[in-house]
Amino acid sequence: MIFKHLGRFAVLAVCFFAIAIVMVGCGGDDDPPIVPPPPEETKEKTFKEQLVEGSWRTLSNGSGESLDSVAKAAGDEFSQIFGEPMTGRISQNNLRFENSGKVTMTYGVKLAPAADPANALELIYKFTGSYWIIEDLGSSATMTLSLTEIDVSVAHDDADVAAIFQEILDAEDFGGLTGDLLNEERAAINGDQLRLGEMNAERVN
Repeated sequence: MIFKHLGRFAVLAVCFFAIAIVMVGCGGDDDPPIVPPPPEETKEKTFKEQLVEGSWRTLSNGSGESLDSVAKAAGDEFSQIFGEPMTGRISQNNLRFENSGKVTMTYGVKLAPAADPANALELIYKFTGSYWIIEDLGSSATMTLSLTEIDVSVAHDDADVAAIFQEILDAEDFGGLTGDLLNEERAAINGDQLRLGEMNAERVN
């Protein structure tokens, strides 16, 4: 089985609600005129309110490179390691901001022999960190986003294969993947689209 070979690992990287209200009133000749109440003012949501509403799917990393390209590059590198064509694709993708200022970013990459796609190895990256909004302008903000911890795990149908790779992962130093994604830089939300510096995401729920 191809994944029993060991090799050097490749390291990967509101909607707005419109409410229409129709009010209809009528009365007899003797009834006093009905005056509808003035429409309520719609308060624009702050950037933070929009940011923490639901989850996001990351489209590109902090360098502007698409995650699909990152996964494909991982497959290409594994192809060189194992000497046969490999494919790489994103299997998990979730970015979540909490009211408390915490952030969690999780994505998975499935790597498989092109001739045997069912024999896939999945690397799951989970980043945790914090964010600070320095200036909230509603649709945009000045923001700092720092990822401080990373956990990398592996999944495979063969528990022995998974254990071998997990042992190697546990010995790796992934500290170079953490740090500031934004350092008092511009962030913007346009409907379901989120931009954090060079990083792009879209709302999923």
